[in-house]
Amino acid sequence: MNRNMSLSAALRRSPSALALSKLALGSGFGYALALLLSPALTRLYSPSEFGTFAVFGAIVAILSIFFTLSFELAVLGSRTRTDALRFVSVAVSSILIICSAATLLLLILMAIDVTLPLAWWAILAALISCLFASLTQIGINWAIRNDRSGVAARATFTSLVGRSSLQVVFGFGLGGIAGLVIGELLGRFAAWLVADRGVLRSGLRRLRGHRALLRGDFQSEREYALFVTPGVALDTSLVWLPAPLFAFFFDPVAGGFVALVQRLGSAPLTIANQSLGQLFHRRAGQVAMTQKGRLLKFLAGTVALTLPIAVAVGLMLLWSGQPIAAFVLGTEWGAAGFVALAYLPLYYVQFLSLMTNRLMLILGHLRLRLLASTAHLVLMLAVIAVCSYLATDWMIAVAVQALVLAISHLAVFLIVVWLLWHSPVPVDVGSVQG
Repeated sequence: MNRNMSLSAALRRSPSALALSKLALGSGFGYALALLLSPALTRLYSPSEFGTFAVFGAIVAILSIFFTLSFELAVLGSRTRTDALRFVSVAVSSILIICSAATLLLLILMAIDVTLPLAWWAILAALISCLFASLTQIGINWAIRNDRSGVAARATFTSLVGRSSLQVVFGFGLGGIAGLVIGELLGRFAAWLVADRGVLRSGLRRLRGHRALLRGDFQSEREYALFVTPGVALDTSLVWLPAPLFAFFFDPVAGGFVALVQRLGSAPLTIANQSLGQLFHRRAGQVAMTQKGRLLKFLAGTVALTLPIAVAVGLMLLWSGQPIAAFVLGTEWGAAGFVALAYLPLYYVQFLSLMTNRLMLILGHLRLRLLASTAHLVLMLAVIAVCSYLATDWMIAVAVQALVLAISHLAVFLIVVWLLWHSPVPVDVGSVQG
């Protein structure tokens, strides 16, 4: 199947207002409760333990994308239930193959006594967590595809709240990296139980009975693995890699502060992506070329409305961020206020980029999006490595890295706005309904 046709099909299936509200509420309440549990987590676990756990989290977040090779995204764009089930089977087969290969590789590395970034049992738990995370995403997309947004919302809520609450529970009983890992693993297992609803069984049944068809399905839709997966992996790496990188190049304590701020800062971005981003995508797909002025005014209005809020938050963090962090999170977490201040400009520009990222899809600039994500990742790696080589203080390195990435994202934002205004080819609004 043609790649553009596959993406257009995925974009055409936009959720209804009711479905969108359920998904937004599920993620919103989940993140809110997870944030409320943060003061308990920071009193049960040290910054160093959070920094070590950041390596675990990065493995799960990034590797789970490769487990499915992004075929779960095709479930949303399938025109018929049969096609959706076909993609479920392809995604499940991909999970089984890659999970088995990753487990075998881990056993080989253990046998030859290779030094691993985590204890072998933690990496094994990360692979199992990847398995549950991938199956959960398939179940969520299947539920959305079949107008069962309530199931998707409950699974998202269970994943967010379950992981944090279980980490609190095991923090009292075990503590250390073990409590964080086991809480994460069991929370993802609980989310899969909510999301599955027989989806895995159906996928395995088709897998057993149609192996020849399955190979043909994979060959005809391999564009997802070749084009979509790298882009999603790059975007995910930009979110999850800073904490383990700071833990590796500087100190686990530095990684812990970055991991905590990322945990708190990702909440509003995710909620905005699942509400404002979805609504903007749907409307922009209809008027991107016929009413460009309205979109540009909307973007300008969004900046005018939200920039004063970001500035106010920045001033608050500048004046009293560290005392507030020490009071809310615990005395040893005071530096989180400085890290939050450093990352605020980056998070704000990433919020604006939620809309321009969708414009790149609508305008057909997929290579630009992949190139931009690659550039962001290279800059992040280069800045952290150079600061480490120069023996820069980790707090200064955090500020420099966040500032460079904020400028990089802002440049891409402005480029996409320019492309929107000067794009010469009208978009087929009948085929793009974000």
